[in-house]
Amino acid sequence: MRSRIVSMVLGVGVLLPFVASGCQAAVQDWSLAEAASVGLDPGLIDDLLEETGAGSYRNLHSLLVVKGGRLVVEEYFGDLGADDLHYTASVTKSVSALLLGMAMDRGLLPGLEDGVLDMPLSRLLPEYSQPLSQDAGKARMTLGHVLSMTGGLQWEEDSFPYDDPRNDWVRVRSAEDPLDLIFQQPMASEPGTEFVYSGGMSTVVGFLLERATEGHPRSFAEEELFKPLGITDYDWWDLSGGLIDVPGGLNLRPRDMAKIGQLMLNGGRWEGQRIVSEEWVEKMSRRVVTNPGSPDYALHWWCGDFHYRGKSTYLYMASGHGGQKIYVIPDFDMVIVLTHQVFDNPFGELNNLSILPRYPLPAADPAVSEDVVLKLAPDVLSPFTGEYRAPQGSFMAEVVDGALRLSGEGSPPTILEPIGAARFRSTIEGLVEVYFDFDLDEEGVARGGRATFGFRNDVLERIR
Repeated sequence: MRSRIVSMVLGVGVLLPFVASGCQAAVQDWSLAEAASVGLDPGLIDDLLEETGAGSYRNLHSLLVVKGGRLVVEEYFGDLGADDLHYTASVTKSVSALLLGMAMDRGLLPGLEDGVLDMPLSRLLPEYSQPLSQDAGKARMTLGHVLSMTGGLQWEEDSFPYDDPRNDWVRVRSAEDPLDLIFQQPMASEPGTEFVYSGGMSTVVGFLLERATEGHPRSFAEEELFKPLGITDYDWWDLSGGLIDVPGGLNLRPRDMAKIGQLMLNGGRWEGQRIVSEEWVEKMSRRVVTNPGSPDYALHWWCGDFHYRGKSTYLYMASGHGGQKIYVIPDFDMVIVLTHQVFDNPFGELNNLSILPRYPLPAADPAVSEDVVLKLAPDVLSPFTGEYRAPQGSFMAEVVDGALRLSGEGSPPTILEPIGAARFRSTIEGLVEVYFDFDLDEEGVARGGRATFGFRNDVLERIR
């Protein structure tokens, strides 16, 4: 079950691509295809391979693109290969939610038909009825609240590093009885009203898996999920108290991460075999919580409308610290996996926000055309100048040296390239493309508009 884990902290070094077609042993369990044969623009895929091979994306470990169930791109970087396990971090949460639904399907837990998502935790966890009855809010906490991260418990995980004792997850992962510590937390909001990302909620899922499988969640995962998908090598760590680490302990090959995504895309089937109910896949992947300015959340899977070249498509994803991702894109019948250096890596999320909208998404969308930068005179640009308010603050647009320049407090100036009558494009950190679509009044002067990239769709308001 164990193999070399290439995960935690690897040097940046020089990125060298490993292409699957050059290693026969690594491709036996997945069919390979040329980009054009599955409807992907081969020119954009070639551009993607050229950019990743040139080292344009720092700390990138692997990149896989699956279209129509066929593996089109499989690259590894540095000394990493197809057979190496990779630490997936919080991708584990999403895989565990999948396993929870499988346990329901097999009668090991109450199911959707029993209204399990609306069941109070005290009913599902009677041994913790005492801390769960301390507060009326805790008594109203349900499994649906746990899976959607809306349990209402006070929790601090985002403000402090994962080695800082002020981080609540650090305390829980080393506790002898982590659930008791979690349920002793005071209530901060009514269950179901506020999203708070919490490893504590995922630890509850781990306890339910332990209970449902009579203490053998790994055996259940192996027999019911991993073996049918041909996943033969993995590692899954425990927390200090012996509970399986659902918040972030799973190590998989990137190719096997892609298989999890393909199973979800297939509605719970793999090679014709029903692995998990379609109803549970639908529940896990449909928006429950709206998070303005960031991905929305379903049931232990992230989701939302992802923007590319001024368009958008709904996708859902398993997401781990440092940029570990399984993207599932139903509109394009596509799965994309990216893994990165996990810790001390500021580039992981930037890389993801750059790669998806520049290459695989437009490659899959025949309606997308290549941006053409226009040459506009200063007087044509002047209607777009002024001060604008956006969710993250205000910024100024002004014509400097014949170009429209954007500047805001605490941000370096950036040039807006005209690519349409009222559409512009800029680039953040040299990686992430942001599209600006301005609304013009009757006199042709910009009064506001929208800026889109990734999951963001920010309203712009001209204030002077």
